[in-house]
Amino acid sequence: MSLDRRIGFKALIVRSKFASVWLNEEWYNGKLGRPAQYAANLDAVIASYLPKVDARDKALGAFLTSLPEIPQSVISVLESICLDVERSIVGFLALRELVETRPPVRAQTLDILLQLCTHPDLKLRVMAISTVKRWVPGSPMSAEVIGYGLQVLKRLTSVRTKAKVEGEEEDVKMEDVQEEKKEDVPSRYLGEVSPETVRQHVELIFALSRRQQDLLEHIFQAYIGMQAEVQDALESLLTPLIQSLGPTRELLDQLARFPPGAEKLALKVLYILSGAGSSPVLVNVVKTLMAERDLNPKFVIPIIGQLDKVSNSISQ
Repeated sequence: MSLDRRIGFKALIVRSKFASVWLNEEWYNGKLGRPAQYAANLDAVIASYLPKVDARDKALGAFLTSLPEIPQSVISVLESICLDVERSIVGFLALRELVETRPPVRAQTLDILLQLCTHPDLKLRVMAISTVKRWVPGSPMSAEVIGYGLQVLKRLTSVRTKAKVEGEEEDVKMEDVQEEKKEDVPSRYLGEVSPETVRQHVELIFALSRRQQDLLEHIFQAYIGMQAEVQDALESLLTPLIQSLGPTRELLDQLARFPPGAEKLALKVLYILSGAGSSPVLVNVVKTLMAERDLNPKFVIPIIGQLDKVSNSISQ
């Protein structure tokens, strides 16, 4: 950081502390019934501050957390900053601070971040996902973040017109189908489900699965209900996730008990793992699957060559 920028940053800190004391006094006067314009003055301070904000400025978040109350108008401004590619980091940092330190506005600010996890712009989506995944697992926000990721994933599944009841197929009542259609994900950024929008739907749950691997089971379950072209699109995005996980116990357990209808997905995962140089454990999993499951040969053939390589390396 240059000398001029350091001086400017220190001056900004001094001014923000002064503004914080003044606004706290305004808020207190309002609570006592005295003449005060806390919200209007805060909006004016934010408006004068934004033109000077640096792309990686953390002062805004620190300033906001020092205030006694965060009006909706300020939260809306932060969302608009997130959508400004030049200054988006400032908005994300400020929203993160509010989620972590200000429970009264946590629901509103977390909702903004979660919706941004489905934004069509890759850069904004990645920043949003990087912000929320830090809360999984082990934080008060963990359950809501996971729940939202699963909702978005479920959106890829199609409404079925048949259901298995005691081993037999029965027609699903139309009112049941209509009720299922009513449940949708609260996101202004998600449009129609298509192969082109699959990435928007799965990147959050993929990121969360790296931190909490039992979520992999939900991916396999959702896969069964997807249209073929949506399944293909999901498979094309799997490689970075599976390579980052490697043959972990959770992933191998999921492969050993994948649900009927997810054979193609399981074999895609096996192919990725075997191509990365897998362990004897993976070979045993595949042998068990081939012995116990009625797998279509056209799906098994592509991984045979990779498994031979692994077997040869083990025997040497």
